[in-house]
Amino acid sequence: FLNAVPKKKVSHSRKRMRAANKGLKDRVDFVHCQACGNPKLAHHICASCFGDIARRQK
Repeated sequence: FLNAVPKKKVSHSRKRMRAANKGLKDRVDFVHCQACGNPKLAHHICASCFGDIARRQK
């Protein structure tokens, strides 16, 4: 049985072209909080607003 191995060395440019679309993508799920204006994740409570609510309940 033969293992699957490349016949030729993959050049640097071909390797980089193949890996070009593996980069980090921009985050699109950040929105601004309506109460304080700080950035937060969509459908999540803002960290600063959560701190205010937690302090009020104590």
